[in-house]
Amino acid sequence: MLKGSKTFWPQRYQHRRSRKGVKGQVFNFFSALAKPLKVIRIAFFSLLFALTGLQALALGEEVLKLDPSKSYTLEELLTFALEHSPEVLAAKAEIEIARGELVTAGLFPNPRIEFASRDQSIPDEDLSGFNYDVNLIQEIPLGGKIGHRKQVAQLNLERVSLNFQDVVRLKTAEIKRAFYTVLFNQRRQELAKEALEVNKTVLDIAHKRYKAGDIPLLGVNLASIELQRTTSDSLTVQSELSRSSFELLTALGVGVDTGGDSGSSALKVEGALSQEQVQFNLPELFPFALANRPDYKGLQVALKAAEASVALARAEGVPNIEVGGTFERELGNERRVGGFVAVPLPVFNRNQGGVIQSLSRKGQAALELATLKNRIEQEVRMGFTKVEASKKNLSIFQQGLLHLVRENMELNQKAFQAGEVEFLEVVRAEEDFLRTHTLFLEALYTYNLALIELETALGSQFTRALRRSGDKR
Repeated sequence: MLKGSKTFWPQRYQHRRSRKGVKGQVFNFFSALAKPLKVIRIAFFSLLFALTGLQALALGEEVLKLDPSKSYTLEELLTFALEHSPEVLAAKAEIEIARGELVTAGLFPNPRIEFASRDQSIPDEDLSGFNYDVNLIQEIPLGGKIGHRKQVAQLNLERVSLNFQDVVRLKTAEIKRAFYTVLFNQRRQELAKEALEVNKTVLDIAHKRYKAGDIPLLGVNLASIELQRTTSDSLTVQSELSRSSFELLTALGVGVDTGGDSGSSALKVEGALSQEQVQFNLPELFPFALANRPDYKGLQVALKAAEASVALARAEGVPNIEVGGTFERELGNERRVGGFVAVPLPVFNRNQGGVIQSLSRKGQAALELATLKNRIEQEVRMGFTKVEASKKNLSIFQQGLLHLVRENMELNQKAFQAGEVEFLEVVRAEEDFLRTHTLFLEALYTYNLALIELETALGSQFTRALRRSGDKR
């Protein structure tokens, strides 16, 4: 490489400057320049740390709240969760990270400039000064590295986007399960309140008939015991409702603004458990799930990315060259201009290890894809089986059974008031009513959970096209 120098002082003053004097001037100049730069650097980082601390403190104190006086629908809670859930937001941030990596992958290497100087003196001519040389160097990637890097980064962006969709799929299923559990317990609470009112009415009738001498005190005691039992059952249902409400809040990642009243922390929801009899054709569900599951599509993209990584690893074995130009100036105004090319020789390292790693990742991605395919088919089959079983169980209660047990309870209550039946007949009719309605709610709840499980396994909400194809069976 060519070398050169430059005198920092005009030719006519060079003989008046000593080597020691020039060094002192340069040292003093850079020392004076470093002091304000140090102060600015300290102030900048102090301000940065302060702002970071304030932001972290603000984020730590910010807790999302829901209004306990309002009832929320499933759609409202899903929208809220997808906008504020930490898991969803973290997955969305991964997309931006991958987008930044894609931008970086397509950039050309920055040029590099080198500056060198040295002190020189010619005693015979009473001259002293500095020589300098400047080199401008540019690295040029070969083997199509930039194109391969962009391809890998683009596939990684697609994979991360599909991973975001999969997080949304799982979060949606979690919110739906928690929502329908709260809704189920709310319906049980309504049923328990109805049972309490019925038992209070029966106890009042028992007191009146006892005073009239129609029944012994034993009948009043039995009615009182039955009221206490239903009261205990109501408290149990209330406890389960509070627990399920807390689980829903946990899934949402929020709290309830109770205004200091810890007893009103239950989240109210509104809606109905679906009784729609959906029909599907099982063989058609498998390809539908594989075409819509974002985790499966993400692994397909990951396999393509692994294949692209193999090509990138092979391209990394091709060395990059460096081209550059140089300019020198020496004492006495002698100038030189030149250029150079630097070519590494791939004698020992041709990125053999990187190629082996990429091939292994490709095989690993293929195995993971095959494993996930089998698991998806099992999940679809299991979800379909649960839907069909719960649908048959639910159909038993949809043939007028609920109306019959309610009518039987009301008739026995009127007959007891008229003195036509004993109290035990009333208790038996009431137990039939409560047991039948509870079993119906449980069957309806199980059916909705089965629908959620099948929907999650399919990776998409139920579509009319699928329902029509199921009706053709």
